[in-house]
Amino acid sequence: MTIRRVTMKKQSGMSVFKLIVGVAFGILLAGILSTAAWLFFAGALIGGVVNSVNDKMNAPKTSQIQPANQSQAPGRFYTSIKNQEVIAEQQAQQAQKEAIGEQERLLREYNAAKELKWQAYQDQSNRFKAQYKKPPECETLRYNEQRVKCANMYIEARGSFEKALR
Repeated sequence: MTIRRVTMKKQSGMSVFKLIVGVAFGILLAGILSTAAWLFFAGALIGGVVNSVNDKMNAPKTSQIQPANQSQAPGRFYTSIKNQEVIAEQQAQQAQKEAIGEQERLLREYNAAKELKWQAYQDQSNRFKAQYKKPPECETLRYNEQRVKCANMYIEARGSFEKALR
């Protein structure tokens, strides 16, 4: 019986090389095509914008304001516009001052109401403190259960005091 040896050809290395070259060529080709397409579309966009701007610049200016009386000097017309701008600016400043004054008035009213509420709360709190007497077992707090019990008694007393005021 004869043993036959099987040998492999070394073509597998060559096929990997061909695969790498093919992928690299594909990426290069895709880059070139996408750049060309971008340049084409961007060029068209920029060209359209430039043409639009040129059309606007070269269009006849029919909306220019002409003085009513041709014998008037152009300086008088521009002075009149300048006066109107100054008047409009003064009116805007006056409106702004009035708005600021209104805001300041509202802020003063708000602060006064807030102060009244605080004083009412302080008065109510002082009346409760003058009326409330701690139970004897709450004078010295040694344990957490005792603290919780005394806190609950204080909260209940405060709640009943506030309920009586309403």
